[in-house]
Amino acid sequence: MGKKRSRNKSSRRANPSSAQEGPLSSAQEDPHTGVSAACAKPVALQADRPSSAQEGSSSSAQTAAAYVASPSVANTTAAPAPAQRLYAERQCCLKEFLENCHQWVEEEFNRGCQNMLKILIVEIADLESKDITRGPLTGENIFVIGIEVENLKVLILNTPRECNPGMPCYREQFRTLVSEVVRAWEATRPLATKHFLKMIEYCIPQFYFKQLEWHPLLLSSEEQAELIIHAYIHLQIESKGWKEDYKKVIPRRNVDFRKTLGSAFGFSNVYKFRAVEYQPNPLGALMFYRNAHFHVNDHIYEHQKKNKVKPELIKDALLTTAQKENKLAHFFPEVPLELFNYMLIKGIDINAAI
Repeated sequence: MGKKRSRNKSSRRANPSSAQEGPLSSAQEDPHTGVSAACAKPVALQADRPSSAQEGSSSSAQTAAAYVASPSVANTTAAPAPAQRLYAERQCCLKEFLENCHQWVEEEFNRGCQNMLKILIVEIADLESKDITRGPLTGENIFVIGIEVENLKVLILNTPRECNPGMPCYREQFRTLVSEVVRAWEATRPLATKHFLKMIEYCIPQFYFKQLEWHPLLLSSEEQAELIIHAYIHLQIESKGWKEDYKKVIPRRNVDFRKTLGSAFGFSNVYKFRAVEYQPNPLGALMFYRNAHFHVNDHIYEHQKKNKVKPELIKDALLTTAQKENKLAHFFPEVPLELFNYMLIKGIDINAAI
């Protein structure tokens, strides 16, 4: 994901006068997703610059091969370091990776796909920053390397060194690849899946395409919690008056906290805490989402302590970050998408803000 930047620094924003084009226009509710579709507004990319039809080929193939230990070397030299062994143990093209999903635990395979897509987004955005928008991107020339889902590496072989109008468009090929992968997630995460597919359907500028690295569909529970908490802090520090603006930009919807939360242990206590009043709208839902991450365990702890539960058992009752996020995402699936949309509409570089 890259080295985290200080959250006290101002985030990089899209420059309206640059080739990236300005921030996206105000949000409109998408009938397909039920959330803001402003970041999916079609905006033309820069035209490809004419160039020679001759295509340069990178040394990616040699790089991929370098991860596989040579038999002759293996017999005469010391064993490689553990990190090198990790990538020597498994490498395959993306097509093979997807066809052999049964070799993974389902949860690990899905997480591997999330990381693989995030890496591809970063790689394509990097190529586009060099005005290289066309080249081969198929299941055969993308290599997935590694055996641990959090440490996978992805290599795009045969990337051109300059723009070649005769080659297929990276974005179009990416859209085809992604559709094959994420359709399987639609049953469990319908809003996020539809929103993501809607975004890649359009030719959004390179700045906004790169932000897809932080799209909720591609995040683990811990990463999504990080997005909510740190983006909220960033807005508090860097964007004066953002709460009133949030209510104007994000389409209004009624949020029934009592009906949604019911008697959910800990979470309902956060809502009933008298010091904070949550408006029944997207901003109120975001504020509750953030506050629950910080305070739900406080209420669980106090309840257990009041009932004279043993300290070691109280510790077991407290929720992990992932458990809190899973509960909150179940209660309010729109919140991460609405916050993601707002950051894009305002032209905020999420990676810099987080």
